[in-house]
Amino acid sequence: MSEVNQENFHQYHRLMGCTVEELISWLPAATNYKVFKINQQFPNQIDFPEDGIKIVANPQKSRQIALLVIPVLAVVFSFDAKWDKLACDQFMKRFDMYTQRGGG
Repeated sequence: MSEVNQENFHQYHRLMGCTVEELISWLPAATNYKVFKINQQFPNQIDFPEDGIKIVANPQKSRQIALLVIPVLAVVFSFDAKWDKLACDQFMKRFDMYTQRGGG
């Protein structure tokens, strides 16, 4: 989990154990029901035009433990300049808590 702060936006990186389709199915609740659309030119990109958020999800090589195969998704969240660090952190905290799977 890393965060990059550039001049005009904040960017967060996650490695997630899911498919793009699963990620999309979790987005409504994980983002507090923000309106999003799948970018038709780049199907792994999800845009939140009203909120200035872009999510790019790139499938990676799956991980395998015995017969268990876990998909891996490299996900990058980009927030435009209207988002300050505190607001980005709050968004990511909700997203992370909602998408956390398994546990112990």
